[in-house]
Amino acid sequence: VISSDGAYALSASWDKTLRLWELATGATTRRFVGHNNDVLSVSFSADNRHIVSGSRDRTIKLWNTLGDCKFTITDKGHTEWVSCVRFSPNPQNPVIVSAGWDKLVK
Repeated sequence: VISSDGAYALSASWDKTLRLWELATGATTRRFVGHNNDVLSVSFSADNRHIVSGSRDRTIKLWNTLGDCKFTITDKGHTEWVSCVRFSPNPQNPVIVSAGWDKLVK
């Protein structure tokens, strides 16, 4: 996933992490650790200040760009793998939408 300013990319990984890449250099600038299983989906907020990730551990995590996990959604989340996460494009109302292998969109 590419940031809206085109400067960074996010990658999800089967090593249970996500990474923030600086596109100008191709270097990893941050490694996000906290999921207990493969990370399947990542997304930037519209203002590029927050990151959301979804995992096979059935959780959704909200991160800042410094690599700190600010919130983990488990209650009222998915009962199976979280396969897709996205932020709404409106920076004034940053809603997170997720889809999972439990066939639900939340």
